[in-house]
Amino acid sequence: MEKSRELAALIIKEFVTQVDDITLSLPYIVPVLVDRLNADDLEGLDSLPDFMKPRPEQRALVHTNLNEPSEEIRMLLAEIYTLLVNSTDWICLRPYID
Repeated sequence: MEKSRELAALIIKEFVTQVDDITLSLPYIVPVLVDRLNADDLEGLDSLPDFMKPRPEQRALVHTNLNEPSEEIRMLLAEIYTLLVNSTDWICLRPYID
């Protein structure tokens, strides 16, 4: 199972590096990366009421809820994210940043 996720990540990485204009693929790639990296609510605080949210200096420094169990695959996904950010106009990435 891990090998298939690794191969899928390598295919996407190769796709991102080979395509001239990746903007049409962003709506398909970014949500999957966010899900696999569990990056939609990094701190796990979205469901808490405001008065219960910790101050910035009290927040945890370790992320424990990981959708992707393999560190190697998480590294590949982070590399894909880096490639996307470096090869895409800021305007095209705005819808994915909150």
